[in-house]
Amino acid sequence: MSNLPFLDNQEELDRYSNIVQQWIADVLEEEPQGTLQSYLADGAVLCRLAIKKKPGCIPKFHNRAVVTAMKYENIGKFLGAMLRWHGFQRVQLFQPEDIDRGNMKGVVAVLLEYIQKTETNNNMVTGLSRSRRLSTGPPPLESTQETARVEPTPPPSVVTPTLKSSPVEPIPVPLVVTPSPSPSPTPAPAPAPVSAPKSRSEPPLATEITNDGENEGGDEDDEDDEDEDVAPSFKNSYHVLKAIFSSVSYKELKENITGAVITPNDDRYETSRRVHNRLYNALPYLIVQPSCTQDVVTAIEFAKSHDWKISVKSGGYSTSGFCVAEDTLLLDMCLMNHIHVNNDVKTVTVQSGARWIDVLQATFPSIVVGPYDSSLGMGVILGGGFGPLVNSHGLVVDRVVSIEVVRETGEIVRCDDFDEKDLFFALRGGGGLSFGIVTSITLEMVYDVPYYISTTKQSWPLDEAKRILSHHVKVIADFTDRNLALITKLVRGKIKIETLYYGDQARSTKVRDAFIPSDLPPAKYKGKSTTYLQWCREHCSKDQSNKYFARSYLLEELDEDLINTLLKMSTTYPDGGECEITVEWLYGAFTDVSEMVTAFFHRGAKLRLAFTCYFITNDQEWARWTASFDAYFLKRCLGVCPNYTDSSLSKKDFPRLYWGDNYADLQAHKAIYDPNNFFSYPQSVEPYFQ
Repeated sequence: MSNLPFLDNQEELDRYSNIVQQWIADVLEEEPQGTLQSYLADGAVLCRLAIKKKPGCIPKFHNRAVVTAMKYENIGKFLGAMLRWHGFQRVQLFQPEDIDRGNMKGVVAVLLEYIQKTETNNNMVTGLSRSRRLSTGPPPLESTQETARVEPTPPPSVVTPTLKSSPVEPIPVPLVVTPSPSPSPTPAPAPAPVSAPKSRSEPPLATEITNDGENEGGDEDDEDDEDEDVAPSFKNSYHVLKAIFSSVSYKELKENITGAVITPNDDRYETSRRVHNRLYNALPYLIVQPSCTQDVVTAIEFAKSHDWKISVKSGGYSTSGFCVAEDTLLLDMCLMNHIHVNNDVKTVTVQSGARWIDVLQATFPSIVVGPYDSSLGMGVILGGGFGPLVNSHGLVVDRVVSIEVVRETGEIVRCDDFDEKDLFFALRGGGGLSFGIVTSITLEMVYDVPYYISTTKQSWPLDEAKRILSHHVKVIADFTDRNLALITKLVRGKIKIETLYYGDQARSTKVRDAFIPSDLPPAKYKGKSTTYLQWCREHCSKDQSNKYFARSYLLEELDEDLINTLLKMSTTYPDGGECEITVEWLYGAFTDVSEMVTAFFHRGAKLRLAFTCYFITNDQEWARWTASFDAYFLKRCLGVCPNYTDSSLSKKDFPRLYWGDNYADLQAHKAIYDPNNFFSYPQSVEPYFQ
């Protein structure tokens, strides 16, 4: 449901309820009756409103709904029109029974957004992203421009500002709005009153569109003119809303940013704020797309000067949506995507907005240790980074040479094993946005992986999964060949095994066969020699953004009980989606690194178990189903991969599960580099004294 925090205040809710009610009456050319709740109770007014704004959008409704079922049917038709014709998402809308029960906050929030979608001169804006700026947010900004004059000491029941528009930037206009339409004496000349058109007993239902803005004065053109003064009245209450929505100026910021400054009324706003997991739909106050490190410094200073928090989007793949936060200044790093290869020292320096596939292409035939999915951004480094080279060359953080980061003070710091060592430790595995804004990372390139690698794919019915996984447990106990990446998946009624071997095909076949039980029935086999770059291209996911829950647990063993639980998951998930389970064995280079070298702690794990549940419908059922298995795995695991943030973890548990005994050190480093906890999100590191 749409969420406008200022509507939690009953006085504000009553005030905007009256504005909404008067606006509806204006559109329908009638006088409002009773309260907003009673006015909308049978749903007929809502249906007439929708038809007025979009003729034909509701073919038929109950004009006199006398029973509850008819009322709910009317309201449901209105909500359906909002979904189909006005770009609402289902999660934003209220429930049909909310009006009957008096739950008016969500109703008012949706109607405020509807006003903004249908009444502004241009409809580029997602109304909610602007309507939530009403009254309480964002805080008004200082403006160097001329401010519209407001008469001194006006009575609280009168709207008196003269809104003087600027061709360059909107001007902050302090407004006092209350639902009383009766004027009070004021020393300033009052604008000509706007009279309500005569009521109609039966408004048109499908085809006729009436002029909502006729004035008795007889002006031919009554549309908003950006070059003229506007005096909002309650008979034109959307003017009031529009004035408030336009009350923030970003001119000074735009002049000092070489990248892009994106406000909610910009076409780019929706795309820039979007994250991969469509369960999350946060609305930042403002988006800055920096093109250089100095832009990041400027954005931080701007946010601090207005008491805003910062959120940072590198690739947008945060499983819990933490990279884009509500009511923040969002740094979308997409323009900072430069890659510099230094073959002399065998390193590559990558800005934080680049994608892994671009890095791999820039460094080929050399290789950079990266994640399984090469469409991801650089943010994966800050949580560890598992990939197909984990057993031969370790995690991505194990190959980081240095990091450039902007602190809360605006200081640009370069940290490595020699300078700012504590910060370097914390950033490699300590998660995103706890210590500063990472702007670039220098990585070691790998030269000892053969040009050609051998890959295989096989699959069997899920009935064979228990036998195959039990066999893997026996083989892996004595397995030492680091050149193998073994990926086992349970998905779509099958168990699939994919191998990458950094060697010739003959050796690859021998190693692969060791993990296949000899009495297993034959399966279709796909094998080939290819380059590491080509393999990564084939595993670079397209933009298949959807709703999903994702988990990644680190475990010491895979026993019979765990195997049975995985099989149960594979066969009992709800309708409307699918569950993919991945088992990855860990040894070799992963365990070579001490838990004290980087912030990534759980180096004693023998396997990583990940599952991702993609779904289109039945959100709540999928949430309950996922939670039913979470408790089991949290009891069995050593920890949780920091890159797979789980918003359901408690404040008490997530530090231990993500960082184990390293959390105390991370808190100490946080107290030094960000003592005011300016860089934070729901599961960030907190300073040790908080």
